[in-house]
Amino acid sequence: MAKREPHCPICGYTAKDAAYNLDHGLCKGKIPASKAKLPQAKSEPEERFLLAWRALGGPAPEREYRFAPDRKWRFDFAWPSDRIAVEIEGGINDFGKGRGYHLRKEGFLKDAAKYNRAAVLGWRVWRLAPSQIQPAALEEIIHVLERK
Repeated sequence: MAKREPHCPICGYTAKDAAYNLDHGLCKGKIPASKAKLPQAKSEPEERFLLAWRALGGPAPEREYRFAPDRKWRFDFAWPSDRIAVEIEGGINDFGKGRGYHLRKEGFLKDAAKYNRAAVLGWRVWRLAPSQIQPAALEEIIHVLERK
């Protein structure tokens, strides 16, 4: 498994980012909010998850983590050393609006293949609908990560 380069758990900068080297190293909260460039999530529910996760003090996840070397599959959030991942399931309320790919036959079957491969590789995956991004669900995941 490829080693991930160091990154700031607060602002998401990596050592490759110019601002990482200019302002803060690992900022540990020292970078001013006006300069902090938080990574944009693919969706509003993913951003809500990350903000709630940080508020609850959860360990920093890897974003868009590619878990199967022979496929382009990625987890929304992952903790590779623990083989734990979170997928935010979107499109649940969008099916009638022409979106909702993951609820259509093709999308559902592709997701099933992805999650089955993850299980074979030893991953535990939490699948959360946007309405499930609640402290109780996130605290459960944090508890599992802390037991490791």
